[in-house]
Amino acid sequence: MRPIVFLLLSFTFLVPMCGFAQLRIGPLAGASLNRVRFAEAEGSEYYSSNRKPGYHGGIATNYKVNDRYSLHLEWLYVYRQKDVSYNRGMLAVRDQASLNYLTVPILYRVSFHSEFKKSHQEWYLNAGPALHYWMGGRGKLQTNEQASFLENGSMNYQVRFGEVGEYGSSEYVNPANRWQMSLYAGGGVIFDLGFGRHIWLDARTSLGPAKSYFSSAEKGGDFGLQLYKDNLQSSIMSWSLSAGFMQDIDVRAVLKKGKSVNRRPSATKKKSKRVIRRPKGSG
Repeated sequence: MRPIVFLLLSFTFLVPMCGFAQLRIGPLAGASLNRVRFAEAEGSEYYSSNRKPGYHGGIATNYKVNDRYSLHLEWLYVYRQKDVSYNRGMLAVRDQASLNYLTVPILYRVSFHSEFKKSHQEWYLNAGPALHYWMGGRGKLQTNEQASFLENGSMNYQVRFGEVGEYGSSEYVNPANRWQMSLYAGGGVIFDLGFGRHIWLDARTSLGPAKSYFSSAEKGGDFGLQLYKDNLQSSIMSWSLSAGFMQDIDVRAVLKKGKSVNRRPSATKKKSKRVIRRPKGSG
């Protein structure tokens, strides 16, 4: 897949929504707790991971079919961290890294409404797929394995996609599965502020990537070490909390306004004035 596919998939869902009467749009931001999950494969028992914090931010849009059902889309920058340990015999490795993504969740939402002290609340549940594009990352590797490019048993590195080059500051991932997918599920609440404005709180989790790993190859990420490879048959599980602001937009009113044509006033015909001269009377 290519980045253009990412945009086409987004617009595929955007174009039909133009017929919906109500659109909500606004910014959101939040924090997450992430953990690497390893596939069941030979040698995976030597890997373990810890939970690490992350954050995300971007734009959210919500297209209402009616008061009960809607479609919710987000365009996010996502920052995640991983903390992986590898222990096999005398070999000990710790790999800590930060990873960067562009993410588009496509969530189908069911809403329930309540009133409290003349204030309206909308409670909702939503679930759906999320598309992730892995932009890259950087990290720090610590090991007791000996290598000429290590400094005191550690190295700072950057994730590189493609053929192997010089070792000492890079992890080479080839082939890389830069397009990944997960399933999100969660819920939240929306508070009305009046004048078509809302604030909302959201909690969700990723329920699994359906084998959408960092790489389909078994060889793993290459640091140039003889005894250790990054286990790329893995994915990141996530739990997140978000807060956002939204503004209502009447789509049909905007479209009608855009189609309105300024009509030029018709030119008025000038009527010629007849001057009637009376004959002079004889005196």
